[in-house]
Amino acid sequence: MDNTGSHRKNVGHTYKGCDGFASIMSNLGIEGFLLHHELRTGTQHCQKNAPNFLKRNFNLLENLNSSHPVLVRMDAGNDSADTTEILRTSDHAFILKCNLRRDSPVRWLSHAIFQDKPEHTREGKYVHIGTLEHDKPGGKESECKPLSSVYQVTRHSIDKHG
Repeated sequence: MDNTGSHRKNVGHTYKGCDGFASIMSNLGIEGFLLHHELRTGTQHCQKNAPNFLKRNFNLLENLNSSHPVLVRMDAGNDSADTTEILRTSDHAFILKCNLRRDSPVRWLSHAIFQDKPEHTREGKYVHIGTLEHDKPGGKESECKPLSSVYQVTRHSIDKHG
């Protein structure tokens, strides 16, 4: 939330390069009705207090007494063992984008090549889509149970101009 030039309290320099807030929001339905939100200092990392935010959201959802299924979608900044455990113990489906910063692209490519036949989308471009069933949040030494991961690996041998 860009607030460059304002003198509001808790405005900080965000990762997007402007002065503003690092908001965290929970929306419901296709229309995006706001369930819960926090305007946090612009310098704050998205994972800070995210597990507590999720717990509050789940309590609010329980109070709604809705019979509709809930899908929780979270960004790669929230890819942590504590967030994953809260999501896993809830009764809700979730999609948590994998943070690839500490992961090897070679590992994903070798798994993709071994697991399936790629889709040949154009000359020099191959797309592998598959699942990985034995990944543990927090790494190999983590005590967390494995999660199913869905991936798409794109392999280029030439660019679109040849």
